[in-house]
Amino acid sequence: MSWSSAASHDRSRAAIATRRNETGGAAKTEVAKRARKLVAHRENLKRRRKDVEKDLNAARVLESDGKETFSKFRACCNTASKLKDKDDVFINYLGFEDRWSNDHEYRSRPSTLRDIPDKNAALHRDSQAALYFQDDFMSPYDPNVQIKELLMMARIWIRRRADEHAEKQEALTRAWVKAENDGIATPDLSKSGFDMLCKMFKTKYPGCEEHAWYKKFKSQFEEIRVARRATERQAEEDRVEQAKVRNEARKAKLTTVIET
Repeated sequence: MSWSSAASHDRSRAAIATRRNETGGAAKTEVAKRARKLVAHRENLKRRRKDVEKDLNAARVLESDGKETFSKFRACCNTASKLKDKDDVFINYLGFEDRWSNDHEYRSRPSTLRDIPDKNAALHRDSQAALYFQDDFMSPYDPNVQIKELLMMARIWIRRRADEHAEKQEALTRAWVKAENDGIATPDLSKSGFDMLCKMFKTKYPGCEEHAWYKKFKSQFEEIRVARRATERQAEEDRVEQAKVRNEARKAKLTTVIET
């Protein structure tokens, strides 16, 4: 073999070796990339599983203390902060986290220190209140609404209930006046108002218990009270059953995610 042929042969072998190394290096790099992606995917699944497990635990806790949590959330949303809007009206707090962050007196209460020790706990309470609203009061119901939107909807619902409460107080006053003047019980008359009126009538008209108008007044109110209690009891039973069904569906969905 001539010198030029030998040199050409060596160059060819070197080129083949180089390509093999490059191909092997590229293959190793691709394998490493796939391995990193697989590890990242597994870590994401673990984190997702932990998040789902937290949501499942929250759904379970919701059954036991959701009502109390939402009641306290509602109280926060009905409490005025020190900030005012453009009309110079005090703005109400947005919930647990907002009040915890901006109301030092509230944050310093023994009950708050016990139940809401930090901002994360306050945010968790807000989330619990949102889920309780979704199960018990959301209409129309949508199981896929995010917590942030649920909180906004809950605050609107609470403001409406506050307005309805003010209207109810006016109706109670009108019912009281009519009962006092005409001796007629109407559906808006409260039990406490009825008891006070009976006491007032007995003081103002001694022996009225034997009069037909008084007996009729008492009979009217008793019928109203029985019907009202039956309606309220049925509404509460329906609400509780509805919340149970919705929460069970949430738990079933989360359990399915964990098991897959």
